[in-house]
Amino acid sequence: QFTLKLNSKAIGDNFVVFIFLTTKENLPDSFFQSIHIKEAFGIKGEHDLLLKMKFKDIEDFNHYIINMRKNKTITKTLTYVATLNLKEEL
Repeated sequence: QFTLKLNSKAIGDNFVVFIFLTTKENLPDSFFQSIHIKEAFGIKGEHDLLLKMKFKDIEDFNHYIINMRKNKTITKTLTYVATLNLKEEL
């Protein structure tokens, strides 16, 4: 048995964000095929989904968000930018 620990900075996805999404209907499976979406959870409460996403940098993130805003199924987002990775398991 072995453990693989990826160096996120070396592979170009060290900008981590968590996005809460509210939708008016289910998103298609194709939405979740983005290389940036690392984990996706259906949640209860004010929002419907929680996404853990990784990007190369803030410009890469901004490009994604601008395109995501075109999706009329998504009615609300709340984004948190991770500033420090204390623990991550793959």
